[in-house]
Amino acid sequence: MNSSNYLPHAYNALLNWLTNFEQYAVENAARLGLPSSELEALNPKIDNFRIANEKAEHPNAGKADRLDRKEKAELVSKYVRDFVNRLLRYNQAVTNEDRVKLGLNVPDTTPTPIQPPTTWPVASTSIAGPRQIRVDWHDSLSASKAKPKGVHGCEIRHSILDTPPTTNDDLLRSDFATRNYHTFNFDESQRGKSVYFCLRWETNKGDKGPWSEFIKAIIP
Repeated sequence: MNSSNYLPHAYNALLNWLTNFEQYAVENAARLGLPSSELEALNPKIDNFRIANEKAEHPNAGKADRLDRKEKAELVSKYVRDFVNRLLRYNQAVTNEDRVKLGLNVPDTTPTPIQPPTTWPVASTSIAGPRQIRVDWHDSLSASKAKPKGVHGCEIRHSILDTPPTTNDDLLRSDFATRNYHTFNFDESQRGKSVYFCLRWETNKGDKGPWSEFIKAIIP
C-alpha cells in the first residue's frame, strides 16, 4: 500500500476514485480512527479539483483551464498519498476489505518462493601464501561478486589428484563459504601436487544449483 499507483491517471476516473474514497473514509472515520480535521481538509481539495475539471471539460475551455485542472489534480493527489501513508498504511484497524473499498492496494503477504539456483560460480585461484590457495568466484551471469538472489553460500568440493577428475564424485572433500572467496591450507608434504576444485550455489533451504567446471591449481 506504499505505492501511489492506486490513483487513476485519467481525470474523470480520479474524481470518481476521490469521491468514493472520501465517502468511505467519512462513513468509517470513527472505526478507523481518522481525525475529522484531516477529512475536513480533504473535502475542499476534492471540490476544487471537481470545479476545475468541469471547466476544463467545457467546449470553450482554454489552456489556462486545463493547466488549472492539472494543478488541482496534483494537489489533491499529493494530499491523499500523504493521508494514506500517515493514517492508513500502518493502521491496525484497516482491514483488506477496507483497502478494497477505499480503492487502495491490498498488500501481498504470500512470500515469493525462492527457486533453486540455475547459475553456477565461476572460480579462479591465486596463491595466498606457502601451502595456501585462495579460490575466488562470481556468478556465471554476472561479473559482480554478489551472490544470486536467495543464495546463502557456495559449496566447494576439492581433492588432490594425480589425474583430472571425470565426475564431481571424484572430489572427496567439501567446504562451504558464505563469502565470495575461501582459502585452503595444505601440508608441507602436499606442495607441488595438483588440487582440483568444483563449486555450486546453495540456498538457505538447502537447494543446490548446477556444478561449475573443474579448475586446477598447484599447491605452492
